[in-house]
Amino acid sequence: MPHPSYRRPHQLVSERLLKLLEYVGSWPCQRCGQLMLPGMDLDLGHSDGVAKAAGFPGDRLEHRRCNQRRAMAGYRAQDGTPAAQAIPAPREHSPARAG
Repeated sequence: MPHPSYRRPHQLVSERLLKLLEYVGSWPCQRCGQLMLPGMDLDLGHSDGVAKAAGFPGDRLEHRRCNQRRAMAGYRAQDGTPAAQAIPAPREHSPARAG
């Protein structure tokens, strides 16, 4: 079951993927490679940290323990800033010098 704070689009993707998992029976977790089976504790994960930081819904199922381990690793210890938000802004290009 998705975390209650996630919005409806995240919940819809999670519900659809859980139904697909029930249909196919199993598939590997993208984080650990172990099989996921219907009835396991699963979360909807994000394959792209930037998309997660931007508020897009997750795009794949993961074991809950894998998802939570990844979430904890995604935070910098110093200030708690999510790693995806810690990506530096692109530098502006200065004009080429005539030589």
